[in-house]
Amino acid sequence: MSLTSGYHQYMNSIEWYRKRERWLRLADYECQWCSRMQTTLYIHHLTYENFYNEKDEDIIVLCKPCHNHGDVIRKLLKGNKNNPLIQNLIQKRGYPFNMKLSSRKHVIKFKRKLKRTVNLINDLKELKPSEKRKALSYLENS
Repeated sequence: MSLTSGYHQYMNSIEWYRKRERWLRLADYECQWCSRMQTTLYIHHLTYENFYNEKDEDIIVLCKPCHNHGDVIRKLLKGNKNNPLIQNLIQKRGYPFNMKLSSRKHVIKFKRKLKRTVNLINDLKELKPSEKRKALSYLENS
């Protein structure tokens, strides 16, 4: 079954409801980034590679604001994860999905830095070699 063909059917199934409840219990019914206890918590897929057979490490429980940040981060990383600049950023700044945070500040900083890095990667394709070195040097020092 493809992701799009059965997505809504799966998300409305008893199987998904049971999995969702289990992940909420594991997270103590609070956002795993900002620790806020919300009436509405989202089960956020870090990856859709195991959709329908999710592993615990594929999932994080987030409140609505953190979930919105998570969606942007996932979209920025899509197709860029293996880029050395992105790998360096992830190692240097910490990949926020596997951290419990005391606030959203770290997530927001990471998202902004990631967005600048992805934009730079796209811009690098147009630059001359000497300009690329300057841009890369700036990125590594910021």
